[in-house]
Amino acid sequence: MQQMVRDHEDALKLAQNAAKNAKDADLKAAAEKAVPRARKLRPGAA
Repeated sequence: MQQMVRDHEDALKLAQNAAKNAKDADLKAAAEKAVPRARKLRPGAA
């Protein structure tokens, strides 16, 4: 379970970075949409 949480946190950080720094508009938009969902679905979130 701990590894799953760490993996999810790493993926969330990547999405946050893409949402902030992506040059490609489509990638940036997709990342911006994914970040809130990833936060909501993170393992252990209540």
